[in-house]
Amino acid sequence: MPQQNENRRDGLDLARLLLRTAVGGTMIAHGVKHGRTLDGTAGWFESIGFRQHRLQAQLSAAIEVGAGAALVAGAGTPLAASAVVGTMGVAARTVHQPNGFFITAEGYEYVLNLAVATTALAALGPGRYSVDSALGLDRGCAAAAPPPWRPVVGLAGAAAQLAAFWRRPPPRRRCPPRSRGRRRRRPGDAVMPDHVVVVGAGVGALRMIERLRADGHEGRITLIGAERHDPYDRPPLSKQILTGDWEPGRATLRDGAGLAELDVTARLGTRAVALRGTTVELDDGGSVAGDAVVLATASSPAACPASRTAYRPCAPSTTPWRCARRSTPPVR
Repeated sequence: MPQQNENRRDGLDLARLLLRTAVGGTMIAHGVKHGRTLDGTAGWFESIGFRQHRLQAQLSAAIEVGAGAALVAGAGTPLAASAVVGTMGVAARTVHQPNGFFITAEGYEYVLNLAVATTALAALGPGRYSVDSALGLDRGCAAAAPPPWRPVVGLAGAAAQLAAFWRRPPPRRRCPPRSRGRRRRRPGDAVMPDHVVVVGAGVGALRMIERLRADGHEGRITLIGAERHDPYDRPPLSKQILTGDWEPGRATLRDGAGLAELDVTARLGTRAVALRGTTVELDDGGSVAGDAVVLATASSPAACPASRTAYRPCAPSTTPWRCARRSTPPVR
């Protein structure tokens, strides 16, 4: 019987170690990515309504890496768990809640699972294979902060951060139709996709986004760019800026505030590496699923091949392009 109890304890401690490693490693990966793409992360924080967005980006990277490393080591586990739960709470409230549950639509499925796993870990304790256990801190922490209160501390911190720094972005303005005499849409007419993913952060991409908004598109738009800089015009780099006629900032097409005005979620500093259907796979291992994908590297839009549901125009005319939608057979 003592041997069975010892084996059971070893199994539980190993399970705690695996859970700490999985959750902590995920947080470290996100924090490192945010730190490496700090400008893009700051612009994203600004676009979702955060004041002092650069400070928020820096804190996000630091907290994610710090809390993740602490979980992996099992050091200060209650505090680290509270930090993770608070981070997930902020993400759920500001980004994922309006999109429903499933992660394929950028819902809160992912952040909820991480928060629940971390709450379970806080309740179970770090286990024998941890710094807390080696120093005898796990018993003291359990007495000072019982497990049910640990996630509450994180959620309280998240609420304080949101109250101090976050304001819901204003609702996007509805664009009037281009013509009063435009007929009502009939079955078989082209319709605008709900979520458009635009790959490329140059003139073609920005013109495409501006055209979508001007045509009344009220769905989500995600802009993916390999460089961390705000979208800028490329030709002046080897002309006006090189000769000194322009200041470098003059080539910027839209800064973070300009992208927020268009209600665009910017994923800058992230390279698109593959397109599978209407899902763009990224070099950091993540992906963005949309209803339509635009590969834009030029300056003027062109029409897609005839289809029942593809929005047109959808891609630039002077470079190779591809427009993808789910279930869009060509009209015969």
